[in-house]
Amino acid sequence: MVVGFTPGGGPDITARHIGHRLGGHVLSNAETQKRWASIGIGPRPTTPQQQLIAAETALYTRIARAAKVTSE
Repeated sequence: MVVGFTPGGGPDITARHIGHRLGGHVLSNAETQKRWASIGIGPRPTTPQQQLIAAETALYTRIARAAKVTSE
């Protein structure tokens, strides 16, 4: 069963709060940064909206290039 929640509702606010607090703690942890650097990745906090924009930009860039669309 899929239950949708409206943006800004209780579950959304709770998830954002926990994610923000946990993400800030994890991303500022020196040990975590050291481990990630050793395997060639770095922390990059993003919001779901930023992830969507990045995915959409990549998708439409590929489509435009495949169709050989140019700007005038």
